[in-house]
Amino acid sequence: MIERVKEIYLKLYREGYSCTKNKLKDYFKVTEKTIENTLKPYSKVIIYDKQLKRYRFTKLLPDFIPYEVFYEIFSESIANSTIKKDFLKIKNLFMQENDGIVMISTSDLSDFAKKIIMFTIAINDNNILKIEYTKNGDQKETKVIKPHTIICNGFTYYCYASYEKRNEKDVGSIRTFEFNRIGNVESLEFLSDEIFKIEQNGNAFGPYEKNKYIVLEFDRMSTDFFRKSNIFQNSTYEIIDINENTLIAKMYYNSLEIEVVKLIQQWMPHIKISDDDENKSKVYKIIKDNFEKLIF
Repeated sequence: MIERVKEIYLKLYREGYSCTKNKLKDYFKVTEKTIENTLKPYSKVIIYDKQLKRYRFTKLLPDFIPYEVFYEIFSESIANSTIKKDFLKIKNLFMQENDGIVMISTSDLSDFAKKIIMFTIAINDNNILKIEYTKNGDQKETKVIKPHTIICNGFTYYCYASYEKRNEKDVGSIRTFEFNRIGNVESLEFLSDEIFKIEQNGNAFGPYEKNKYIVLEFDRMSTDFFRKSNIFQNSTYEIIDINENTLIAKMYYNSLEIEVVKLIQQWMPHIKISDDDENKSKVYKIIKDNFEKLIF
């Protein structure tokens, strides 16, 4: 594969909107005809979509992915055993090919990695998907969604998506989908008048709201542990202040009763709620009630 095509692969994965004939012509400093001729041998993989007025992949899972893109998508989840195996599989490529953009065959990757790549492309291409999703044990449901954001907590991958009108129920509602529960994925339609991608942070409970947080104080022991474990790099936390003995941070949450209570119960007295936080009394009362239920 020539380098120009590899670069177009990069652009299609990262910013599909920039893959118009005109923008590619300007980027490579060639004519539109040259772009057309360059991609003609790859017509089974990359096509010009007249509705979108730009190039896109012909299928949700292209035959190749640039290693740079693979690393961008999966570097946060190196602790995930499945993704770790994928990284080990492609390690040998760097001994065989070290000039230019290194391309990875997607057929060599795990089904889990393939699925996340498919959703990455669907988000960039504003592609409505029909998915099979397993809920409550073995119960499978069919959902029609617009995928918006992929997040990872280091081990588990989630997608925030809204229900499309063909879903019939809860149209427009944002839901969290765990990738381990997603089965078959089918492309339904590309939209040219809507942007699916949303930059947002969150967890399994859903996206965070910027004004929904609690202020926590960490002692030296908890601070050292969270730092060594790179937990403060997670978007859940935002460090406000730090001195010799105490670190103060915002913790964003969706469920006060589950996420915050669980953390304080696990780490008390090494993590406590700031005296000025309005939720202090509420959280401590829940913890007190929990302990009383255990004792009595």
